[in-house]
Amino acid sequence: TTGSRNMAIGYGAMNDTDGHADTLASNDNVFIGYDSGGGGWQTNDSNNNVAIGNYTMDGLLNAADNNVAVGYGCGGGLTTGSNNVLMGRNAGATLTTSAGNVAIGYYALASEDTNSSNVAVGYRALKDQDGGERNVAIGYDAGTAMSTGDNNVLIGFSAGDAIDAGRYNTLIGSDAGSALTDGDHNVMIGHNAGATSDTATASAEYNVYVGSSAGRYLDDGLQNVAIGYEAMKSTGNTQNAQYNTAVGYQALFSITDGDSNVAVGTASGDAIDTGYQNVLMGRYAGSAITGGANNTCIGYAAGDSMTDNTNNVAIGSNALGVCESGGINNTAVGTNAGVALTTGDY
Repeated sequence: TTGSRNMAIGYGAMNDTDGHADTLASNDNVFIGYDSGGGGWQTNDSNNNVAIGNYTMDGLLNAADNNVAVGYGCGGGLTTGSNNVLMGRNAGATLTTSAGNVAIGYYALASEDTNSSNVAVGYRALKDQDGGERNVAIGYDAGTAMSTGDNNVLIGFSAGDAIDAGRYNTLIGSDAGSALTDGDHNVMIGHNAGATSDTATASAEYNVYVGSSAGRYLDDGLQNVAIGYEAMKSTGNTQNAQYNTAVGYQALFSITDGDSNVAVGTASGDAIDTGYQNVLMGRYAGSAITGGANNTCIGYAAGDSMTDNTNNVAIGSNALGVCESGGINNTAVGTNAGVALTTGDY
């Protein structure tokens, strides 16, 4: 070539730089390995590339600049793509015109061709992505099934490993959101947080699950907030609770299809399954309610014997503490207020 400061080591390395008059002026490249940079140089010079390994960057290079490719087959499809960092066997192997990607790990970002600004770090991270952009996946199999989704952050072992077209999700933790496919705008942080979302008929969207196993079995959940260990964990894989807020250890632990509940405090509302529109604040507040609705229980163990009760107000430690199934439309304010009431109404 007429270029300067190039290094080529290996059979066929940097071969065919005379494919066009301008490519002869390529500068500051390092190609080491069998056929490294030897696929053909087209039209414009390519500069400042480092490729180490057999068949690295052996595509039809055409103004490809500032790439680093280390590992067998890395960057093998690059044409005009620039500013990529690729390390590991077949990492970024099919990138062509993409720019600004980081792919580190075996088959990381191995199927993408033209989209840019992705970060894939870990074994098979973003392996199947082909049409997505601005995704960050860090961890073994993180986002490995991604196809066209974009703007996702997936960090942890198998975090978001089933996402296909989902967008704007933040999933952090081992198996966090691991069944999510098309859901958008979810935040799931913690081991198994939201792990079975999207396993049934609808997309889980606009949920916030923070804590180990928070929202774990809510498959079609919508606009829920669960913060705390096993908050809104639920059971099985066909639960559709919506518009709930649970803050505290095992708050709303048993929720299935109940909607619009607020539970704040350790084990508050932890037995609710189909109950709805309850407001429970305090440790064990409303902790026995199952299908009850429209109850307000504020204070330690307030209303903690209610099950299917409706329209009760209990404010104060142990208020309506023994009011069992059947008690409706009661109001008790103060410590131990209405503590002797069992099934009374009004």
